[in-house]
Amino acid sequence: MQGGEAIGWDEGAAGVAIGEGAHEHHDFAGEIRQPRQANGGKGAKGKNDVQERSVRAQAAEAPVYEEGRGSQRDARVLAGAQALLASGALRPYEQLRQQMESRPTCRLTLSPPRQEVLDSRERWRRARSAHLRLGFYYLCEQCDKWHINLAGGYALTADGAVATCAHVLTELEGMKEGYLIAATDDDEVLPVVEVLAFSMGVDSAIVRVRSSTPFEPLPLAVDTLPGDPVWCFSDPVDKRGYYSEGIVSRFVRRPFLRKRDLKDWPKDKEVPRPTWVETTTDWAPGSSGSALVDAQGNAAHGDT
Repeated sequence: MQGGEAIGWDEGAAGVAIGEGAHEHHDFAGEIRQPRQANGGKGAKGKNDVQERSVRAQAAEAPVYEEGRGSQRDARVLAGAQALLASGALRPYEQLRQQMESRPTCRLTLSPPRQEVLDSRERWRRARSAHLRLGFYYLCEQCDKWHINLAGGYALTADGAVATCAHVLTELEGMKEGYLIAATDDDEVLPVVEVLAFSMGVDSAIVRVRSSTPFEPLPLAVDTLPGDPVWCFSDPVDKRGYYSEGIVSRFVRRPFLRKRDLKDWPKDKEVPRPTWVETTTDWAPGSSGSALVDAQGNAAHGDT
């Protein structure tokens, strides 16, 4: 509650008491008040003191994201990326771009799809654990500051093969110097060290992200139908850790490349027409590359 009110109860009391003078708690409205005997001895008579402890709506494992003026929400990622750059762990973008041009496919050993339906909390945990923010740590041409521009991705294998959209990896306009990075939802920053596969024609890419601990990958679903429930954990328009529910609406086949993208396309090469999944989950710029997760905790498609 705002304005210094507190909510609590006493043992033996018939109801809930609301009073003045408590500390403000932004994550939950008030305090639990538990009694203790005034003199500390058994059987002592007199008034009970009130012992207070915070009560929060969220479970202990629920992340709370910083937002709003003064939040410095990207400070940890920027600091982590700067440390990787100083240590020499980041790959020059030109090296990765050359791999994009020469590696249209790759071969991976994937986990089989899960069959057991997960409860809602376990499904969220798995979606969050597999999710990575992925994109650029870069110096722009307009100032002398470093910035980040991140979308989404998700782990395919425990050793760091990560799926995303090809357009997430394409060079930013006005980028003076840049490096590809990944970050967990806990803001651990990791280097992208290799492009395993890249196809702008189907807007899909797989990169290698280096980590000292194994990833928790999502298996790929192979039996998705319209009407199936799906969930999306992503960061639309900088809304960190946004988790929404919907259904698969339909599948559609259409080109990703637009006319302006085809000026350098070989005339004797067919323009790809990938199959897309459409969904009613919430998504927006920033969600690109993030997984749709089915009821069993599988990725229900290739990329957003």
